[in-house]
Parts: sequence; structure tokens; C-alpha cells
Amino acid sequence: MHYIEIYLALFLISFVIMYLGRKLGNTYVDVIFKIICSLLLVIVSIYVRNFYPLSYFTMLIPIGMLCGFFGDFFLGIRRLPNLSSHKKFLSFGLGVLAFLAGHIVYIISFSNFYKLKSEQLISITLLSFVTLYVVSVKKDSFKFDNKIVKIVSYIYGYVVTFVMLVTLAIAASYNVKSSFILFTSGVIFFLSDLLLLFIYFGKNEKSKKKYLFYNMINLSTYYLAQIGFILLPLYYASLK
Repeated sequence: MHYIEIYLALFLISFVIMYLGRKLGNTYVDVIFKIICSLLLVIVSIYVRNFYPLSYFTMLIPIGMLCGFFGDFFLGIRRLPNLSSHKKFLSFGLGVLAFLAGHIVYIISFSNFYKLKSEQLISITLLSFVTLYVVSVKKDSFKFDNKIVKIVSYIYGYVVTFVMLVTLAIAASYNVKSSFILFTSGVIFFLSDLLLLFIYFGKNEKSKKKYLFYNMINLSTYYLAQIGFILLPLYYASLK
């Protein structure tokens, strides 16, 4: 267990360095330590898998974390200076696809581990469309560069909403502490990605100071949710 604490301490140090790099405008320090943060979470998830093998669940969580690592890697490359617009667009696309793959892995993992019924998943599928429509489409909250980015962003928003509603269905079906920990992580995960959409595509102009503030809130909630997903198996047996 103490190895997890060491890895998380290294993660916290890397997160602080990343923040300082972002605040001081050093893109290379910012990007490198953001990637290190994601890599450390991959390592922690693999360690949890070895420490407490709950087969399907802990086998898939490291895969989801690895997808997140590649997402951060490609989106980090996109922010490097002197990169052509074509390469930036390609990096953005690969980053979003990596995150989408990770979210789908989480859906499969959570649904299988808590054994959600098919009718619950069908209801979640429909409700995800309604939620995404109310939050974004109906209110016309975002401004996109082109139709491809718009379509990809809405697909991404739909999958993130689906993840959150899966954790809600689990919490409603299982009156156990572990399911509520998962639901809390799912809600934080959803709010983090929703904030990300407003940061990149929101219509309101943001000052550099506000942009940094919202960006760090986004990253803090994102990583907090990821840590919740990773550590859940350690407490499942005692909390259920």
C-alpha cells in the first residue's frame, strides 16, 4: 500500500510543477509534467491490479488510464510551439479518440463489474442524448471551428454523459458505499469534461488569468475522478 502513497506523492509534485510551468508560460515544462502525471496514474492502476486482482474490473481500468495517457500525450503535442496547423489538428483528433476509447473502456468495466441489466443500459443510452441536448445543443453554448470538430465534440460529450449516468445507475441499484464512491467520481469526471468543452469552445471570451483558473479546475477534477476510479477496487471488499 505504501507504494501507492509514494506514486501519488510523486503525482502531486508533478502536478504542482505542471501548474507552475503553465502559470509561467513554459509550455515544455507544462506538457512534460502533465504527461508524467498521466503516466504515474497508469502505474498506480497497474499496481492496484497486482495488489488486488478483481479480474475484469482491474484489468480494464489500467487500459482506460493508458488511453488517457495517450490522450494527454497527443493533446500535449498539439500545444507545442512551431507546430503546423495540420499536425495540431491531427494531434487533437488522436487525443480525442484516445480519450473516447478510455471512456468506453470505463463504461464496459463499470457495467460488467456491477452487472447492469440491458434495460438499464438502454435507458442510459436514451437519457444521455436528452442530457447532452439540454446542456449544450438547445442552449447553443459552444462555438466550433468547423463541423468535424463540432460532431466529434458532441460524440465525446455524449460518451462522457454516458459514463456519468452509468455510475448513477450503479449507485441507484446498489445501496453500498463503493457504488456511491464510484458515482461521486463519475459526476466529477462529467463536470471536468463539461468544463473542458466550455474552456475550448465556449462563446464567452476569457482572460488569461481566468483561462488558467478554469483549466486547473478542469485538470484537478479530472485527475481526482481518475484516482477515484483507480483506488475503488482497494476498498470494494470492505465497503460493499
